[in-house]
Amino acid sequence: MKIRYLPSSPKFPLEEHVRNDVGATLCAAGFAEAVAMPQRGSKGNAWLEARLEQSRLAGPPSQYDTPVGGQNVEWGVQTQKSGQVHVIKRARGEVLFFDGPPQDCPASIVQQFLDASAVNPEANHYAIESAKLAQAAQDRKDRAAGRIKMRTAKPL
Repeated sequence: MKIRYLPSSPKFPLEEHVRNDVGATLCAAGFAEAVAMPQRGSKGNAWLEARLEQSRLAGPPSQYDTPVGGQNVEWGVQTQKSGQVHVIKRARGEVLFFDGPPQDCPASIVQQFLDASAVNPEANHYAIESAKLAQAAQDRKDRAAGRIKMRTAKPL
C-alpha cells in the first residue's frame, strides 16, 4: 500500500510503500492518506510506472515460497522384466513413459536407451510394433465414429 504522510506526521513530505496493515493503521490515526493507483489507460504511462515501482519493491523469493510449475525435468530409462525398454520423463508432477526417446530427450538418455535396447532387441521391437498396431486400430475406430477428420493435400 502506498501512503502519503500528512503534516501531523514527523515524516510529513514523504510518500512510501508500507504493509497494508501498517498503512491502514496510519490512515486511521490521521498520520497518512492512501495514494490511489492511477487508472489503467490514463494519459501517459502513469499506470505502467506505478506497476514498475511496485515490482521493483518486491524482494527476492523466500525459502518458504511455493515454487511455480516445475522447470525441473527428470529423465530416465527403465527396463522391464520382459526386456522392454522405456524412456521416463518426470515433469510438473507427471510421469510419462515412452517406447522410444522423444525429440526433446537428452543425448545421454538416448544413449542409455540404445544400450539397454541392444541387450534384448526383439523385446523392444515387438513392443514398438504392437504399440503401432494398437494406435492404428484406435485411429480406425476414431475415423469410423467421426472423431477424426482426415485432410488431404489439394493437388497443385
